[in-house]
Amino acid sequence: PLWADYVTTPACPLEAFRRARRGRIDDGGDEEAPTVVELGSGVGLASLAAAFAGCRVHATDGSPSSIRLLEENFGRYADDCPFPPTASMMEWG
Repeated sequence: PLWADYVTTPACPLEAFRRARRGRIDDGGDEEAPTVVELGSGVGLASLAAAFAGCRVHATDGSPSSIRLLEENFGRYADDCPFPPTASMMEWG
Protein backbone atom coordinates (compact mmCIF):
# COMPACT_ATOMS: atom_id res chain seq x y z
CA PRO A 1 0.00 0.00 0.00
CA LEU A 2 1.07 3.56 -0.70
CA TRP A 3 1.86 5.39 2.54
CA ALA A 4 1.24 8.88 1.15
CA ASP A 5 -1.84 10.50 -0.31
CA TYR A 6 0.32 12.38 -2.80
CA VAL A 7 3.87 11.93 -4.05
CA THR A 8 5.11 15.01 -5.83
CA THR A 9 8.18 16.50 -7.43
CA PRO A 10 9.03 20.22 -7.41
CA ALA A 11 7.50 20.49 -10.89
CA CYS A 12 3.94 19.81 -9.72
CA PRO A 13 3.52 20.49 -5.97
CA LEU A 14 0.79 23.10 -6.23
CA GLU A 15 -1.59 20.72 -7.98
CA ALA A 16 -0.98 18.04 -5.35
CA PHE A 17 -1.57 20.54 -2.55
CA ARG A 18 -4.74 21.84 -4.25
CA ARG A 19 -6.07 18.28 -4.51
CA ALA A 20 -5.11 17.54 -0.93
CA ARG A 21 -6.97 20.57 0.38
CA ARG A 22 -9.97 19.88 -1.85
CA GLY A 23 -10.06 16.31 -0.56
CA ARG A 24 -10.21 17.54 3.03
CA ILE A 25 -13.05 19.92 2.21
CA ASP A 26 -14.98 17.38 0.10
CA ASP A 27 -14.81 14.88 2.95
CA GLY A 28 -16.81 17.24 5.14
CA GLY A 29 -13.86 18.73 7.01
CA ASP A 30 -12.43 15.43 8.18
CA GLU A 31 -9.53 16.04 10.55
CA GLU A 32 -7.37 13.47 8.75
CA ALA A 33 -4.65 15.54 7.08
CA PRO A 34 -3.40 14.44 3.65
CA THR A 35 0.17 13.16 3.52
CA VAL A 36 2.52 14.55 0.87
CA VAL A 37 5.97 13.18 0.00
CA GLU A 38 8.11 15.55 -2.03
CA LEU A 39 10.94 14.13 -4.13
CA GLY A 40 13.86 16.49 -4.77
CA SER A 41 12.80 19.11 -2.25
CA GLY A 42 15.81 21.39 -2.53
CA VAL A 43 15.49 24.02 0.22
CA GLY A 44 11.88 23.02 1.02
CA LEU A 45 9.78 25.95 -0.21
CA ALA A 46 7.04 23.74 -1.71
CA SER A 47 7.13 21.45 1.33
CA LEU A 48 6.65 24.42 3.65
CA ALA A 49 3.72 25.64 1.54
CA ALA A 50 2.05 22.23 1.83
CA ALA A 51 2.72 22.09 5.58
CA PHE A 52 1.18 25.54 6.05
CA ALA A 53 -1.81 24.33 3.99
CA GLY A 54 -2.40 21.61 6.59
CA CYS A 55 -0.71 18.61 4.98
CA ARG A 56 1.60 16.16 6.69
CA VAL A 57 4.80 16.55 4.66
CA HIS A 58 7.91 14.44 4.30
CA ALA A 59 10.54 16.13 2.11
CA THR A 60 13.35 14.14 0.50
CA ASP A 61 16.46 15.01 -1.46
CA GLY A 62 19.59 13.21 -2.62
CA SER A 63 21.98 15.95 -1.55
CA PRO A 64 23.33 16.11 2.01
CA SER A 65 23.60 19.90 1.77
CA SER A 66 19.93 20.13 0.72
CA ILE A 67 18.89 18.00 3.69
CA ARG A 68 20.84 20.31 5.99
CA LEU A 69 19.09 23.34 4.45
CA LEU A 70 15.69 21.60 4.62
CA GLU A 71 16.11 20.91 8.32
CA GLU A 72 17.36 24.44 8.94
CA ASN A 73 14.44 26.01 7.04
CA PHE A 74 11.88 23.74 8.71
CA GLY A 75 13.29 24.65 12.11
CA ARG A 76 13.19 28.34 11.29
CA TYR A 77 9.83 28.66 9.51
CA ALA A 78 7.58 25.70 10.37
CA ASP A 79 6.60 26.68 13.93
CA ASP A 80 3.07 27.66 12.86
CA CYS A 81 2.43 24.59 10.69
CA PRO A 82 -0.33 22.29 11.96
CA PHE A 83 2.02 19.34 11.33
CA PRO A 84 5.77 20.14 11.28
CA PRO A 85 7.36 18.79 8.08
CA THR A 86 10.13 16.19 8.21
CA ALA A 87 13.11 15.60 5.92
CA SER A 88 15.38 12.72 4.99
CA MET A 89 18.05 11.77 2.50
CA MET A 90 16.75 9.70 -0.39
CA GLU A 91 18.43 8.89 -3.68
CA TRP A 92 16.25 7.66 -6.50
CA GLY A 93 17.09 6.59 -9.96
